[in-house]
Formats: sequence, C-alpha cells, structure tokens
Amino acid sequence: MNILRTIKYTYWAALLLLSLANARAFSLAGPLGNGGDAWQQAVIGYGPTVAPKNLGEEYRRNTPVMYYAADANFLDYFGSNGLVALNGAFTILNTVTNVDNYSQMLTEFPLETRHLNYSAMVLGLDDLKTYTLGNMVQQLGLENPVQWAWALHDRVQSPGSTCPAGMEYLVVQRNYDISPSPLTQFQYSPYVNDVLYGYVINEYCTAAASPYPPVLAFTTPTSVDPTADAYSPVAAWRNDRGTEFQTVPGYGEYFAGLTRDDVAGLRYLISTNNVLYESPPADAFVVLTNIGGPTFLTTSNLYTLYTFAQTNNPGVTATTFGVTVTATNYGLEYITNYTYILQPINGEPAGSDTVVPVVTGTTPVIVYTNTYGNVITNGNFTTFPGISQAPNCGNQIVLNYSPTTSAELETISTNKSYGEPAGTGTLTTNLQPITLNVPSGEYFTLPPSQCGWEFLCDAPGYNIITTTNLIATATNAATGFVGSISVITTFTNHTYFVEPLNCSDEASVPALYQGVGRIQFVQADYDSLVGQSFEPFTNSYTMVMITNSTAQTVNVQRIVTGPDVIFSALDEVSTLGTYPPVVNIEQSSINFDQANILAGLAGPGTIIPTSTISFEKVGPIFYNQTGAMDGTPFFTDLPGDGNASSYYQFYTVWGSFDGTTNDPVVYPNGTSIADLESEVLAQITPPTLTIPLTENVYYPDIATFTVSGGGFTAPYTWTATGLPSGLSLTTGGVLQGTPTQAGVFDFTLILTDSLGRSAQWGYTITINQ
Repeated sequence: MNILRTIKYTYWAALLLLSLANARAFSLAGPLGNGGDAWQQAVIGYGPTVAPKNLGEEYRRNTPVMYYAADANFLDYFGSNGLVALNGAFTILNTVTNVDNYSQMLTEFPLETRHLNYSAMVLGLDDLKTYTLGNMVQQLGLENPVQWAWALHDRVQSPGSTCPAGMEYLVVQRNYDISPSPLTQFQYSPYVNDVLYGYVINEYCTAAASPYPPVLAFTTPTSVDPTADAYSPVAAWRNDRGTEFQTVPGYGEYFAGLTRDDVAGLRYLISTNNVLYESPPADAFVVLTNIGGPTFLTTSNLYTLYTFAQTNNPGVTATTFGVTVTATNYGLEYITNYTYILQPINGEPAGSDTVVPVVTGTTPVIVYTNTYGNVITNGNFTTFPGISQAPNCGNQIVLNYSPTTSAELETISTNKSYGEPAGTGTLTTNLQPITLNVPSGEYFTLPPSQCGWEFLCDAPGYNIITTTNLIATATNAATGFVGSISVITTFTNHTYFVEPLNCSDEASVPALYQGVGRIQFVQADYDSLVGQSFEPFTNSYTMVMITNSTAQTVNVQRIVTGPDVIFSALDEVSTLGTYPPVVNIEQSSINFDQANILAGLAGPGTIIPTSTISFEKVGPIFYNQTGAMDGTPFFTDLPGDGNASSYYQFYTVWGSFDGTTNDPVVYPNGTSIADLESEVLAQITPPTLTIPLTENVYYPDIATFTVSGGGFTAPYTWTATGLPSGLSLTTGGVLQGTPTQAGVFDFTLILTDSLGRSAQWGYTITINQ
C-alpha cells in the first residue's frame, strides 16, 4: 500500500473455510449494473463497463470460428513481431479442443502457467502476448475469479454514525465451482486454482479521499495462505495498475498457457450441456429444412466419375453425372497406344493362345482436373455447408475413400491338349492383382435446387458392386477362339435415410441453443497497412436448438464482413488532473447483446462483434514528483533499482519474451517495421490451405510455399513454428507429413533470404475430418 494514501480498512476474514471437493472456480463477465444487477455500481468497485454475473445470467460467444486482425495503428507501432505476439496468444486459445471431451476435474491443465523472464523484469517490460491472452479470455465471457470471490452487494451508513466506523456492508460471492456441487455444499467458491481467498474491505468515505474516484469502497482479495501461488489464472489479469485491484501480470511475467480454472470457465460457458436462450449473430441466417419428407440417398462410384472426367469435356461430365463443375485445369499428356494380338503360349501345342499388347505409338490427349461445387466425399463431408446429422444418432456415416484403386487384371486364354482336334481347347482365366493410380471410393451430390441433406438415425444399408471393364479382344481366325483382357473393380455403396434441406433462409431468431463446444480463432487481416478493406466471406456451421425438449440441428451461414476482434495502438495515457495519476496501458471494448435477458435478471446474453483491443503506444512513461525537502522535482528510480519508488508502477514499455535465453523484443522495433513493409508487399503462395484428414496417410508435398514481391533475394530458407501435429516444413518450403487432428490451425511461416533479411506471416491451415 502506498504510504502517501490515507486509507481506512475494515478487515473481513473468510467467514467459512468451505469444505469443497473442488478447490477451483471461475467468474462470469457481463455488462455493468444491468437488469437484476442494478446494485453493481462504480461507488462499490464495479466497472467501468464489465462486472461479474450470476449463474444462468452469463454472456458468451456462440460462433465456432472467430476472426481477428490488426489495424494500421497496431502494425505501424508493433510491426511484424507484434503480429507474432498476437498469434502466440491465439495459438494458446486454439489448443483448447471440444470442452466436453476433457476430464471432469480438468487434470489435463496445470494450476499455474505464469513464468518470469528476469531480463524483461529488470528492463520493466510488459508482455504483449500475455495482455492479448488476458483480454481475449474476457472477450470469451470470463471475469477475474480472484477479485470476485468476494464482492460488495450493498454499502450503507448506520443512522447517526460517521464514516468509516458506521459503514455496513453486504458481501456476496461471484465465483463458482468447477463442476456442479452436491446439494450439501455451496456452488459458490472462495477457491481459485486450489488457493483459498479471504478479503479486506477498502473504505474511502469520500470521493476527495479516494485515489480512484468515484470508487468509495471495494473488496480486495487476500490469500489465506501467504505462501500460496496466488492470482494464478489468466482470467485474473487486470489492467488497472496502480490500484488496489492490481493482480498480475507484473514486469517480466508472462503466461505460457491457460490454467485449469480458465478452461473450467470456458467449459461452463460453451459446453453443449449449457443451453441458453439466445440469438445467433446478427450477421448470420438460418438455412431452413424439410423439403417434402425423408428419402433414401445412395452413394455413387468416385472411380467412375474420376476416370470419365479425366478425358471428357467438363460440360459432358456435368451432364452425364449431374455434378457442378466450378473450376477446371487442363493438361496435355501422351498416352501409349496398343494393339492386341493372340500369341501362342510357349511350350503349349498349337491352338494354345493368350492375348498380349503390342505398342504402336503415342497420342497426345487433353486431361481435365475438375473442382466440383456439389460433390461430397469423405474429405469435405464434415465441413460441407448444409450437411448435418440428426442429434444423438452417433457416427453412422461411412464414405469410403482411397487415393488409389485396387483392381484385378483378367486375361482369358485357351489351352489345347496334344491330340485334340482343331478348334477344341480349354478356356483359362488368369487374375492378377493390380493397383491403379486413380482415387476410388464413394460420393453423393446435391441437386441444383437443394442446399443440403440431414442424415437421420437409421443404420445405412450397403451393396457390393463388381464392374468388369473390357480393354481389348483378339480372335484366332483359324479356330474361332476369342481372347480378352479386362480390368475388374469392386465398389461398395451405402444407402442412407435422409431429409433434404431447401435453400431458403431466415434471419436468426432467439431460441434455446446449446453451446458450440469449441471456438477456433483465425487471422483475417486487412489488405494493407491502411487497414480499411476487408474481403467478406461466408462461414457455414451448425447449431443445436432445443424445441419441445427435442434437439434439432440448425444450419447457419454467417456473412463475415469484418473481424470479430480488432487490435490497435493508441495514446491512452489519461488526462492530467487526478491524484495519483492514472495510466491506462490498454483498453478494450466488449459488446453485450442484452436483447434476450430474462425478466428480473441480468442475463443470459451473447458477446457480439466487433470488439477493439488497443495497447498504449506512447512509449516509456516516467513518473516524477516534487521532493519533500526542498521542493525540487526528482525522477523516480529506474527498473531493477533496489530503492525503486512505488510510483515506478506507472512506467510502461511493451515487449515480447519467453522462457528462452533469447533477448526480449522491445517495442517499437525498427527492424520489425522494415520486415513488416516487406511482408505487406510480398505475396505468399498458397495464401491459405485446406487438406483432408486421412488416417495414417503421409503427404509428401501438401504445399510448396513460394514468395513474390517484397524485395527478397533468393535463395530462401523457410521455417515454421506452431505447425499442427504430424506436419513439418523443409527449408525449401515444402509442407509435408501425416496430419493427426482435424481443425483450424494457426502457425507462423518464416522466410529468410540470402541477405539475412527475414519476414514472417501468420498462416492458417484447415484440416477437414
């Protein structure tokens, strides 16, 4: 506590040491003092815009994919290293998979992920990635669980008394246990990541006496065990340095991941078991279902489509198979021509013949490679818009696929025994296993007027179909024998019970919806440093709506016209005139949709786009004060000085650092700005990437990265950090490996040219189930 402040304290110890089975908890974020929470006022420590909410009144995100971008202000100041810091925070968030699949006690996650870089501490650096991560945890709907383990509900002064002696308070808890508690114990919890908290009440009586007007009183959490690892969650991060609310992070501190209670809060919010009355985003619409009634859908042979399409005009392919060709690549190949003759079998009597090919030359042919808009295979089944499975049906859908085709080469010959008359003999069939370099499996299509299929719960039927493709025949004129060569392929189709989905749509409407289970974050930058143009795109996904106690899958399409979260950099240092001065090193906006809150309550609701998170770009801030002895100003001590004044808390410099021995990056960084200019001018091919997840299949060349523009000098060296499991990148820029997990993944792509100049890009790869 600063000795220059006059503060009266009333100490409240923890009233009960609750014997909770789970010594962990989380708090829920929502708008300040709304609805049934009108008692949440600034004078008792709430706000300025966000406050803790009760169970069932929470606010959450309900889109499975969110997009973030940095604007020109951020890029100018923080450069490419700043983008790497942002991507590092989102990489941590993207490691959280479907929250319903974790263990009940979340033992997969540590209780503490906070670390200290001593070089950064001595330099007085704040970690940009850590502040980004802390902001985003709040953007997902979590508040500071340490601060709100105990909170003021009411503050009144007893008649005829004076402050502070006559002040009385009602204290409540807004921190909740990790999982539903037995009826014999409280759902509210004073524990966070196994640390038990009590509290003290700070009382200032008047705004003139308060260092944080208009705040007059608030609770300050205190660890019951002074040696405990307190203030450990990422959600306990706060930005109001210089107040009694201050927790973490401090100089040189950084978070390497989410803690157990952070994930506990996210699981509560977006679990599919958490059903809330809410609306899908305003920029989304619902694709309606049920054209006619249920029908049968039988898959077709992918091998047949593929081989036909290779050598036929795309228009003919579209007409013959009822497919929509959206793009075509043409290539010239030379095929070998054969003539087929009957050749006597060595060692056998005359009249024993077999068919053999004889090369007669080569012929150039056009080979087509098509992209289809309405063909669904195992590679795009789970991500194709409008394809869904009725809830609680399990995973019954099977779409076979192989990059090659197993077949048999059938040769029919004649064998004649010695002494048999001419024209007699025995037909012999020889079957030889072969592998054709052509994909095989099954597919189905969408009719032109239809937007999808919903697969119902009946188990599929199947048929095994054998096809014999005759290649050639040859005839022995003397004996009349006809020999042949054929390729025999086998195809297994499946028949499903489905309902077609129509293409009409309607605006999103409020209803009971399950949580989305998992949220992935994708970098979607503006097109230049100006930061004014954003290319819209459509995101398709499903939500589960509860109607008449029945779960119904709703197909949603969202037209994304701008980032969900924008990062910026501003001069946010407060205006003069307050004592002590308040320095804002960051600020954020968060938009709560309160249209569907229940009567008398403060929620539930959703958090909607667009949010802006801005970081201070003034540079170092040095606090000075007038000397007590002679009235001359003196400068506050520097970082790391053992005599550093408590007012050194106003010093702010952004950096990036980790647990390695690498020097911290300090912002603004001139080298990173030069790199950023090169990155803006450079074009990376391919810009994004989507591949299928095929079990145990190794891809030797998923993509080869190339660069144009930006002034780089060949030869180049490529590296990458944060690649999805199973993938690696060669120094020549070839992405290869065996993908092991489906999802949307962000990683950092790094280019170094022959002159030692480097640039890096946040890259997104989608791996489809």
